[in-house]
Amino acid sequence: DRANLVPLLTTAMVVAFAAHFFADGSFRWLRERFVRLPWYGQGVVLAGAGMIMRELAHTKIVPFIYFQF
Repeated sequence: DRANLVPLLTTAMVVAFAAHFFADGSFRWLRERFVRLPWYGQGVVLAGAGMIMRELAHTKIVPFIYFQF
């Protein structure tokens, strides 16, 4: 049983792991495109990023494991 491995979290972890193999310059084009977006386009991108982070967050506080003994 893989209770904590939801597909969205697994995808985010794989993307984050793969991103470590690219140099900083590889993401320069993405940064430049974001800066060129109008203010409402940047807002949409940031709102989407916020929604993804909200989905990846824990829905409840998990107690420290040793407090259970």
